[in-house]
Amino acid sequence: MTSSFSVSPEMCSARDCSHGSPASEFHQHVESKADVEPFRVLRTDKIEESNKRRRVLDAEYDHEKRKVIWREISPNPQGGTFDFSEPIQDVLTVVYYFAHAKARSGKIL
Repeated sequence: MTSSFSVSPEMCSARDCSHGSPASEFHQHVESKADVEPFRVLRTDKIEESNKRRRVLDAEYDHEKRKVIWREISPNPQGGTFDFSEPIQDVLTVVYYFAHAKARSGKIL
């Protein structure tokens, strides 16, 4: 049986009001699923919103075949399969790893 965890942070927001243009908003929501032992990413789901545009993307990681399947679900369905070499993580599993690492002065993680 595979142990897993999910990381789902709150929606992040950023505003860009540069050059006197009307404010544009960007929101990104990312969820990751990963194995605990060995620690590795299994799936990433992402939603990006910018003003009225919304993109829904996902990625599935096949560690036996060393391939990741990436898909943009909307608004423009597309995707691809890419080879990878271990170790591979997404942004949330990297943050999770470092947040829970037993860091000590001089220790290399």
